[in-house]
Amino acid sequence: MLASAIVLDASMRVGLSSPQYAGPIVTQPSYAPDGREVAFWTDWRGRSEIWAVSTVDGRLRPIVDGIEPAWSPNGSWIAIVSSRGGNNIWLVRPDGSGLAQLTQSTTSLTRDDQPAWSPDGTQIAFISNRAGTGGIWITDVKGTGLRRITNPNLPRSWSRPRFSPDGRQIVLSEDVCSKAGAGYLCEGSHLLIMNADGTGLQQLTTDGFDDSNPSWGPRGILFDSNRFGSWALN
Repeated sequence: MLASAIVLDASMRVGLSSPQYAGPIVTQPSYAPDGREVAFWTDWRGRSEIWAVSTVDGRLRPIVDGIEPAWSPNGSWIAIVSSRGGNNIWLVRPDGSGLAQLTQSTTSLTRDDQPAWSPDGTQIAFISNRAGTGGIWITDVKGTGLRRITNPNLPRSWSRPRFSPDGRQIVLSEDVCSKAGAGYLCEGSHLLIMNADGTGLQQLTTDGFDDSNPSWGPRGILFDSNRFGSWALN
């Protein structure tokens, strides 16, 4: 069975499946601001690559090696995660040109991941273990102003930060973990919300379920959840 994904909009449905390779991964779609293409990452050709598919005619094209694409609000750049020289955030033009490194690994174990643009396109939030524990970081798109916005004294399993439409808040997912011997046991996840400077952290959804992958649009927050007995968007 070939890997596949479906992109839906108001006018058409585009199915993504391997044109000639049996690649098992097709994931993390990100719409271009004009809605004419969707970037995603896949290993169709035996390595992790960013591709784009047209929502007009379904035409596919490779962009660059990497994972976790996130299209900028003005459409000029795509933020990606690349293993070039460590696991860092990079920027690339939609045509594959202008590849530029945005973050710099502090050790061989550093991993910067899951980039998310601010609505005005001036900042990128991402998760990182660069301080020794997992946290949410923000950098300016020029690579300056790198800062951790979560409390380093509260190591927690956070993922998928996303800005609110006005850029004033961030929603994210947190695994619910408890100490178990020498490690931790994680069961379920919930959503958290905080101000873009890291203040005002509070839990948004209740425990006992798997709530993840939030996306904040003009009409509210969409997220994956099994709280109704099966996986669905809520």
